[in-house]
Amino acid sequence: TEFAYGFAKMVTHIRPEDWLDDTLENFKDSLKQFKQVDKEYSSSSNPSSSSIKLAFCDSTSKNTKEVVIYDSEISDLGNILQAHVESAISNFGNAISPIEKRQILINILKKLI
Repeated sequence: TEFAYGFAKMVTHIRPEDWLDDTLENFKDSLKQFKQVDKEYSSSSNPSSSSIKLAFCDSTSKNTKEVVIYDSEISDLGNILQAHVESAISNFGNAISPIEKRQILINILKKLI
């Protein structure tokens, strides 16, 4: 139930106990979008090429921005940056929930795309 609660909050940006009638419909629409993106990804994915397809969905205007990110080599300096980011995140321990940590990383990723 903790996963479902966190997932519902992440998708709608609203705690489930604060949902309005239209929030449930928006949540269902988001689930349909996730299912569609997964279906498209599954049918078009090529096992020989490694990539990640991200779909950023705006819950208010129902706009979706899809970005494909291909695996690439990371330099030594990039590995240092990655280690620093991972260390900074782990240093927060349980002070920040895993869902919020993911949201922070997604926010940073959106800025870089």
